[in-house]
Amino acid sequence: MSISATLVKELREKTNAGMMDCKKALEATSGDFNAAVEWLRVKGLGAAAKKADRIAAEGTVFAQVVGNTGVILEINSETDFVARNDGFKALVGDVAHHVLNAVNAVGDILEQAFHKNPTKKVGDMLKEAIATIGENIVIRRFEKYNASANTLVHTYIHGEGKIGVMIEVAASKPEAVSNPELKTFAQDVALHIAAMNPMAISSDQIPAEVVAKEKRNFDC
Repeated sequence: MSISATLVKELREKTNAGMMDCKKALEATSGDFNAAVEWLRVKGLGAAAKKADRIAAEGTVFAQVVGNTGVILEINSETDFVARNDGFKALVGDVAHHVLNAVNAVGDILEQAFHKNPTKKVGDMLKEAIATIGENIVIRRFEKYNASANTLVHTYIHGEGKIGVMIEVAASKPEAVSNPELKTFAQDVALHIAAMNPMAISSDQIPAEVVAKEKRNFDC
């Protein structure tokens, strides 16, 4: 049967799939629009599974503070080019939104109901993004801080998202948290951390083998 360009365009706008894939989907389903959407979804999941073993060593670090909660996360892609893609940036924003708002966003979140659309799991949303973008994508790590009455959570992203810092600064009084000077101090500390790339924030957090190695070097 003949598939109209208008129908192909409509399917592309709904699914973000390529024009040729949309045409193939409509041809395979005899022009049934909903069936074509499902055809593309299944095809995309299969394609995503094939990409799962490919190395994702590029990507971006993203951080933000909403209210008294801060989140920082790293999401990896295969190439730096994709890390600048609008679709990839939207995915990063969606994952950050999930971590900020989900009740139990800790550990492996792929099996959790996606906060923006609880009918899907985070892993399903990630597979759809992989299918659309065309590269393996990995949610590598994330952290979330909830500020108290006496603390300020501050984030800083260096350059184009290669280095990210999130810190929590404590004050002696709640009113000091809103003091501009404390925010300036937090920014200065974050800049220092980004520049120095410290291994730990206190000596007891440094691995014993690293301490032993440094002592051996010092003895020499």
